[in-house]
Amino acid sequence: MDDAWIPSACSLCYNQCGIRVHKKNGVVVKIEGNPESPLGMGRLCPKGLAGIMLLYDPHRLKVPLKRTNPLKGIHVDPGWVEITWEEALATITEKLRKIRAEDPRKLVLAGCVPSLSPLVFGMGIFMPAFGSSNVFVSNGHQCGNAEHLLAATLHGALTTNPDLEHTNYLLVFGSHCGTAAYYATMIYTGLLLGAIRPIPFWSTPILPLLFLVSSLSTGLMAVDLLLTVSAALNGNPADGILEALRMADLFLLALEATVVVLYLSLAHATVATRASRALLTVGALARRFWGGVVLAGIVVPFILQLLEVTYPIPGEAAWAMVSSSLGLLGGLFLRHVVIAGGVKSPLNAAGLLFATPSRGPHPSLSPLAGGGPR
Repeated sequence: MDDAWIPSACSLCYNQCGIRVHKKNGVVVKIEGNPESPLGMGRLCPKGLAGIMLLYDPHRLKVPLKRTNPLKGIHVDPGWVEITWEEALATITEKLRKIRAEDPRKLVLAGCVPSLSPLVFGMGIFMPAFGSSNVFVSNGHQCGNAEHLLAATLHGALTTNPDLEHTNYLLVFGSHCGTAAYYATMIYTGLLLGAIRPIPFWSTPILPLLFLVSSLSTGLMAVDLLLTVSAALNGNPADGILEALRMADLFLLALEATVVVLYLSLAHATVATRASRALLTVGALARRFWGGVVLAGIVVPFILQLLEVTYPIPGEAAWAMVSSSLGLLGGLFLRHVVIAGGVKSPLNAAGLLFATPSRGPHPSLSPLAGGGPR
């Protein structure tokens, strides 16, 4: 049974968002955003999701057509007939050969901006090689005669884009955002504004939960430390309150350990999240993570507080201060490694994957593993 996910790019608007196409037995059954792509970052608009309708449109042209009626005009049947690709290429080659022999400048290339890939090939490679510089590109009233003229007059630039970084609400009339905001809103925000490339390691609902639990735990430890120091200095024991605080913190420490495991186990969806997890567990931040977060921030305080509430131990006040101090230090290390371990999503340029980690390079982010350019 043929069942595969194929990475590709959506061509239904300027954005060219990264997509994944699910094919079963030779039939496309689903299209969704590709989380590995910086263009869309796993998101896809309804137009892209409905690409299957275009693929399997019963009126879609799948073979070349040839006009058999030389007469042209309204209500005149052109007499289209299907021909083979070989016949179509032979016909085009014959006509191009004739034009080039007479005068290459007779060939004119006309195109519009949405067909960027063939247009770039035609303008930059084919037409110069053929010997003609007669190229005409325009979207007419939708582009060259409207937006560019107005943008150049007002801003001194041909392109205009909304300042999304400082925009709270964007209202677009009569068009989707990619076209209305010139060519590609996602390219504009994700590539041209490189400073706001996403950090997937932080973009998870588990992270706020982790920080919430850690904040509650370290908050109780801070209160525990203050009460213990106060009781030692003033001779006012607060055993009942301290025992209740430590029982609550035992629960929070166990919960924090569970959330940490959950947070790291779910960090595998993209190249960047896997690199972040590797930085924490086996990379440059491993000592701070295992020693500062896990050992000093969770394991040792949990063991000491468990002993404090179950067995009377000598020097209990001193051990309580050590436990609380280590817990506070562990909370600081937790925030440090999460922030420092954030790896930005890679950029995809010229078919190569270039990594842009916030810290030093990581082996998992090497361009095109297997000897690609560095």
